[in-house]
Amino acid sequence: KTLVTTFTMPVGSFGTSTTQNLGNISPGRKIQSVSIEVNTVFAGYSGNVLPNVEVGTIGDSDVYCDSPSNDLTEDASFICNPEYVYPSSETQDQTIRARCNHYNATSGNVTVKLTYI
Repeated sequence: KTLVTTFTMPVGSFGTSTTQNLGNISPGRKIQSVSIEVNTVFAGYSGNVLPNVEVGTIGDSDVYCDSPSNDLTEDASFICNPEYVYPSSETQDQTIRARCNHYNATSGNVTVKLTYI
């Protein structure tokens, strides 16, 4: 199964990042990969940190894919392979979130996909 979300700049949120819920995974599920596909490179951002995406949970925002693993100013695709199994002993689904650190980019589009079994 695959959870998907897209971020398009500019975004009208407060701050230099925006977060979206990708979805939930059930106990016992294995996260195989996270792909980050830059459809349109990010431009017009502020500061010297490059725009990036982090994928994780509420408690650990980059546990499945961290910011050094991708660069939204490149016309490229990036992949993280966490190979993580959400323990079957858990009693609730785990909410997966994607955070786009856009640093006020004026243009750009990225698709985030998390694949699990």
